[in-house]
Amino acid sequence: MLSTDMLWILLLFSVSSANAGATTNCKGENTRLSCLDPQIQIIEGQVEINALWKKNSGERVIWKYNGDSQKGDTFLNRTVKLNDDLSLSIDRCDQSDQGIYILCINGKPSCEIMLFVTDKQCKPKTTTEQSITSTAIPPMAKQDAKDDENLQTETNSYIRWVIFASSCLVALVVVLLFIHVIRARVAKKETCKNNNSQSELLYEHNV
Repeated sequence: MLSTDMLWILLLFSVSSANAGATTNCKGENTRLSCLDPQIQIIEGQVEINALWKKNSGERVIWKYNGDSQKGDTFLNRTVKLNDDLSLSIDRCDQSDQGIYILCINGKPSCEIMLFVTDKQCKPKTTTEQSITSTAIPPMAKQDAKDDENLQTETNSYIRWVIFASSCLVALVVVLLFIHVIRARVAKKETCKNNNSQSELLYEHNV
C-alpha cells in the first residue's frame, strides 16, 4: 500500500504539471524560454537579483550571482544566455534539451516552463525565400501553417493527457489509501471483539 508521503508527492506532481507553461520547437531551432508574469518589471543592471535556470532533474543550465554569469557543465560548449528580462535563450536546441525548466530568483523557485523538441528539422528561411513563398507558392505556405497548427494541437493534446493521467493516478491512490484505512479500522475492531470474547470465556471458566 502506498504511503501518505507518496500520495503528497503525486499531488504535487499533478499540480505542478497543470500550472506549467509549455513551448514547442523544432530540432536545431533557437528557442527563448520565459515564464515570468509580463507585468513583473526587471530593472536592467540590477546586480542584487540572483537568477538561476535549471532543469527539473536538478541540472543547472546558467545562473547569475552578483552580476557574474556562469554555465552548467553540460552547457559549457553550448550557446545559452540569461537575458536581462531573466528569460533563457538556447541556440540550436535538440531533443536532449527537452524537459521542464525552472527559474529561481534569489534562491527561490519562481516559475517553470516545459520545452518540447520535435525531431522535425526546421529550415531557416531568408527574406527572399519568404517573399517567393508568399507570392509564387501560396499552397506551400498554407501547408507549413497547417503543419505548425497540427504540431501545436498534438502538443496541447499531450499536455492534457499528462494532466488527466496524473489526476487519475492521484484519485486512485486516494481511493486505495481510504480502503486501507477502513480495513485497518475493521481489523482493529475485530481484534478488540475477539479479545473481549476470550476474556469473558476465561472469566466464566474461573467461576
